[in-house]
Amino acid sequence: MSESGTDVPVQAFHVLIPDARDAKVLLRVTREGWALPMVEVPTEQPWWRVVGEIHEAVLRSLKLDGTVLRSIEAQDPFDPASYVCVFVIEPRQLSWARPSGTDWFGPEELLELDDVHPRHAELIERYFTEELPEHSPPWTRPGWLGRAVSWLEDEFERVGLRAVGRMYPVTASSQNATARIPLDSGAAYLKACGEASAHEPELTAYLARECPRLIPRVFAIDAKRGYLLTEDSGVCSPIDLQHAQWLLRGLAEVQMQTAEHPDKLIELGCPDQRPEILRADLDRFVHALSQCVDGGAFFTELDSVGLRKHLDSFEEAFAELAEADVPASLHLPQFGPESVVQQAGESRIIGWSGALSHPFLTPLRLVDGFESPEERMGLEALYLQHWLDFADLDRLEELFQRARMIAPLYRAMETLRRAPLARTLGERREVLAQLRRQLEALCASAPEEICPASG
Repeated sequence: MSESGTDVPVQAFHVLIPDARDAKVLLRVTREGWALPMVEVPTEQPWWRVVGEIHEAVLRSLKLDGTVLRSIEAQDPFDPASYVCVFVIEPRQLSWARPSGTDWFGPEELLELDDVHPRHAELIERYFTEELPEHSPPWTRPGWLGRAVSWLEDEFERVGLRAVGRMYPVTASSQNATARIPLDSGAAYLKACGEASAHEPELTAYLARECPRLIPRVFAIDAKRGYLLTEDSGVCSPIDLQHAQWLLRGLAEVQMQTAEHPDKLIELGCPDQRPEILRADLDRFVHALSQCVDGGAFFTELDSVGLRKHLDSFEEAFAELAEADVPASLHLPQFGPESVVQQAGESRIIGWSGALSHPFLTPLRLVDGFESPEERMGLEALYLQHWLDFADLDRLEELFQRARMIAPLYRAMETLRRAPLARTLGERREVLAQLRRQLEALCASAPEEICPASG
């Protein structure tokens, strides 16, 4: 139970705070001995989605203004009893008075202590000895926030913005990092995009020019750094039927716009995931899935040969979508209720990391999220009305059902593509759990011998 009286559970996070001047880390004395400091955050979300809350908890309990750089993890992420994770905090203060009951220790001093939490000692040793892989995201490295602030200062001066407070992090995963900057009028968001969404800044800027009323204002981008600086257009909140209708109209407007210029999407760096490409990728998907054996028994018991035969039934649907008159357009794999933000009665669509594919794949998660069949049918009809220039309504409904048929397969293919980019154990655990759910949905119509673990 959180302090606010809600049912949100409190998660405890251990933090590793280095003293860069003396190559030491901060430990706190406890009844069991010396251990890394701990902070508590009421949340059910994984750590990379609550970096801002971790920052606030460190500031509140340790009086330290610091930046969460990355996690250091140990043991098996699929065994909660053995999983340990601590977070490296880079201090932003030039001077800081450590709390009572804490002290600084270097590697040699730690060896002389008999009562250090053994798992913490292991992770501290890794911190001192391991080098970050070359491909690690910039925001996991010391000094990144300072470099980002320097870039912001130049861009703010160029576009006439004025910050009235310090930038503070909001999220930070292997894929991207976000931070909020208070302005004299509103706020701005900086998003640093990783490998999988490197095209998002240029794509968002392009779409903001084409459909400005639907997309947050873009202040600046830096394609080389993967930076996207936009206005703060509000927060995500549960959406009702009316907001879902607005969101689908906005989606269709953007998709119709991009359907006229598919080559532009490729030029901007969007992956080519048109139905004919996905169809040709089925063998690679089955092979890659057969190699994915560390996520639990489900993957090892999966009959990849039987699954490949089952996937043959999807080829007709892929071919029909590829050959239909509805053109390829912008597809947003993560599109859903969280894609709309609202503020002062205005709504905007966020999350423009997309691909060139069949447009009907995008609205399915939003439409199918409504429990009422009448509401789902109404939303589907509303969306399809925008495509009547390409086919009559009966034909569009047929194609929409083909898209619904292949959606579980497409989602599993997309998740499997992203799995290698999850560079922390916690993220990898979430990706593989998601993949398992998607495969279970995919195998629901397959013969029992293909997926024995799904029953």
